Amino acid sequence: MKFSLVAALVVVLALAHGSRATESPEIERMRQFIEDLKTQVLSSTQTLMAEGQTQLQPLAAQLQEQIKPFAASLEEQIKPLAENMQKQLAPMIESFTSQVTELLRQASEQAKAIGQ
Repeated sequence: MKFSLVAALVVVLALAHGSRATESPEIERMRQFIEDLKTQVLSSTQTLMAEGQTQLQPLAAQLQEQIKPFAASLEEQIKPLAENMQKQLAPMIESFTSQVTELLRQASEQAKAIGQ
């Protein structure tokens, strides 16, 4: 089975190579033109991306420096709110935890009673 697949693949590749050898010179020139165009486009794209990155790095650094004071101010405003929320939520979390613990205790007792 594997041999027949390999043999079929070899035949297909041989036919493809043979048909390519008989291509007209115009088709070969068009293929070469497309390859050259692809190479030029890729090269231009890489060059433009490198130039863009070089130009954007100083702008990104400047933007980061401008954002730092805003971020610090925002942190100062949010910190008291977060602390207040944490103080308000702590009793609720403690109550919830104790209720869940009680439910688990009751379920455990019921499971023991059923098992006996």
